[in-house]
Amino acid sequence: MVVGLVHLPVSALPAERRQARVGLVLYANEEGYALVETFEVDGNPATDAANLLALEELAVRVEAAAVIVSGSVDIEKVEVIAEWTRMVVVVKG
Repeated sequence: MVVGLVHLPVSALPAERRQARVGLVLYANEEGYALVETFEVDGNPATDAANLLALEELAVRVEAAAVIVSGSVDIEKVEVIAEWTRMVVVVKG
């Protein structure tokens, strides 16, 4: 199992959000993973911190093997979480 993290601007329309999430699910499937949940970041420090904490908590709970990231994500923060939770970071190209 894996968790996903995608960067979407605040102005993203619901259809764009769905498309980004579906794209992450399909990518995870192609890589042989089952995606449990996708979290969004948008550059707002408060909401991003809350979503990263939620990602971390879920990753621990389900013992996620990897986190798949897409878009302009602060990879350093993700790598810290991944190291602590023993996940691999997979960047969707």
